[in-house]
Amino acid sequence: MKGKKGFINNASKKARENFGDDKIRTMIKALSDCGFYCSIEPKIHNEKFSTRNKIRNPDIEIKFGNMRIYLESDGKVHGDLENPTEKTIKRNTDFENTNMNYILINHEHVKSLKKILELVANDDDLIRFLAAYRACEEYSKFLSKE
Repeated sequence: MKGKKGFINNASKKARENFGDDKIRTMIKALSDCGFYCSIEPKIHNEKFSTRNKIRNPDIEIKFGNMRIYLESDGKVHGDLENPTEKTIKRNTDFENTNMNYILINHEHVKSLKKILELVANDDDLIRFLAAYRACEEYSKFLSKE
């Protein structure tokens, strides 16, 4: 029985990963089209991180010249922007405490905004637009600091 439960848990985990991977690939395509270099789930070590091993793996690392930004693609398991989960708050606090530039794309919030604003665009198009727009915005901020 233990093996069967492990198989089911592993299958569920893979299904969630595959669902998120499609959204990440969609954002990476948009970011790459804008000239950004992206890598998926880089391993970042910082002694100020609250994790036991002091490592975080953001969903996407975005680079352009000397600029480096981290993008987190948040789904239902992260809550929404008004009610994030405890783990999500810890992750965001780690980014703040280490002065790391980061972008949050919360897919549940995008769906809510779409309804509120009565937008007819599909979710993937909005997510691609937000990722590219926010990365360009962060790059503009980066340039003003140099």
